[in-house]
Amino acid sequence: MASIRIADIHRPDLTNSEKIGPSITDVEHLSSYNWIESSTPTIAVPGCPPLWSPPKTPKKVAKDSGLIYIAQNAVRHPESPLEPLFRSLYIENPLYNIRLVDLITDRNNIRKLLSFINPNLSKNGLEPFTIDVEVTNNTAIFCRMEAETYMFIGPHEFRGYGHEFEKAFTTTQVSASTGHHRIISYNFGDLKFIVRYETDAYVDELSEVQSRNVELENGSLLSMMKTMSLSQQESRSRLPAESKLVMKEEGKQVPIQSTLEIKTRVAHKPINIQEVLPQLWVSQTPNLVRAYHKGGLFEPPEVEDVTREITKWEEDHASDLRGLIILIKEIIRVVRENDGNAVIKYDGRSDNLEVWRRNGRKMLPDDLYSKLGDKTESAQAIGSDPQKTKLKIGDTFYSIDISMMPYLSSFVRFQRLAQPQSTDFIHQNIPLFDIGVIPQLPYPKYWQLRGVGHLDLLDFKRSGLPRHAFQRRVSEEYFETATPYLEQQVSFNVTPTFSVVQIHIGCLHATLTVKGGFLVSKDFATRYTIRSFSRYLAWGLQEELDEEAQKDCYYLYLDFLEYRQLFNSKEMSFHGSVFQSLE
Repeated sequence: MASIRIADIHRPDLTNSEKIGPSITDVEHLSSYNWIESSTPTIAVPGCPPLWSPPKTPKKVAKDSGLIYIAQNAVRHPESPLEPLFRSLYIENPLYNIRLVDLITDRNNIRKLLSFINPNLSKNGLEPFTIDVEVTNNTAIFCRMEAETYMFIGPHEFRGYGHEFEKAFTTTQVSASTGHHRIISYNFGDLKFIVRYETDAYVDELSEVQSRNVELENGSLLSMMKTMSLSQQESRSRLPAESKLVMKEEGKQVPIQSTLEIKTRVAHKPINIQEVLPQLWVSQTPNLVRAYHKGGLFEPPEVEDVTREITKWEEDHASDLRGLIILIKEIIRVVRENDGNAVIKYDGRSDNLEVWRRNGRKMLPDDLYSKLGDKTESAQAIGSDPQKTKLKIGDTFYSIDISMMPYLSSFVRFQRLAQPQSTDFIHQNIPLFDIGVIPQLPYPKYWQLRGVGHLDLLDFKRSGLPRHAFQRRVSEEYFETATPYLEQQVSFNVTPTFSVVQIHIGCLHATLTVKGGFLVSKDFATRYTIRSFSRYLAWGLQEELDEEAQKDCYYLYLDFLEYRQLFNSKEMSFHGSVFQSLE
């Protein structure tokens, strides 16, 4: 079904004759959480931002490298990037009436809309963007959409020192944390917002005085969380079965007055505070660090209280803020009148904001829609069969549900951004796609990675398989059944000191070197290799798993492809085995 363009919003129409601009009032901290490095989507509530703890003398830091998150909520929980916002909110404020809220959004979305109103308010000018929108009863939800949700900085690339500076000048307060997110509410004009944003750090002297332990009607946050026993295993059972999110108790509440934004730049290019104020205004972040370096050497910077500057910026941009609130109201009106689902797009070629019918999946788990007053407890996607996407993989056409296939979901989303009116999604051949998705053959095969190791971005539990299916070793019967197929994929080489066996499966292969200073038979080496390989890669037959379980395992295969692509590498060490693509 082709996407339908339902409206255009023109920039010149977003004006009125009022002289007084809307302002932000009644700012309130609602909740917070940290993402935790884990193979499953895991958050710590309330979490805590890193503590600002700069050295007293100049410090040289390494340049940024490795994995950098652009939109971490989407990377770690692609099924519902907004779910952590709601879960943490109802942990800290279980009686919160979200039906009184007009808009729930990430800070990034407001900044994009503000740059549409006035492109000069963005350092890079007005760039193309996309925002998913749902309206349920009186509440609109804006979901951040990015063509790329992460990037990988190679060893020979240079992207600045910002991330390494934060590591060197702050102290992590939550173990294994990869980022702290905060949820606040405020009134903007006559609208009530809930805004989520990431915080770089906090200043201790403020938090020592002003941090408070919020008392809830059922007791303090701490006692409530202890009652809930938010260990990793127990917290999952407290959430609806469809939720893949894990919550645990860790951290402390930090007031807004302590929060801190960090910016870094080379010393001969000073940071104009006007570049930063729109971001600080949206999240009402009162403290700023502007750190300058010479070849990565940073002098200890000062923490600036920019509260007055934020207030002055709001007064100076009254006209832009009037346009922003008119724009947000118009988006909500148009989407509400068109079944409550839409995509907002700016393509960079005109002064128009395009509104397209949204055919994607719902943004939230079903139980959260009941909080918004949806009596059906769900917001169904538009279309006769919204879960099916038509794809051409290689030379074969498929109509399949890609909602749990991150690699293909990203591919289709990017194609829709590039060509909104196109309904044809064509991908080059993917090895074993027909076997993994559509069991056509007598013995469809599946695979699953074993032992999470350092492949921590893979969400193994997303498959829904029981825990023992991931942890148990391959049984002897299972091994014997798989061996005849695997033997066909084996190459064998013998030298006086060691034997090398390789197994090729689809686009992966494993290499095992059997050492010992003596010759071994091909049969022995093959079985030795297969048994070792099976600890990480299980290959079975159709009757051992139903169709859904086979598909779940195959989705992990696509996850692995995406993870390997992320590192732009054709070889990854993994517990003594080597996985790499076949040319």
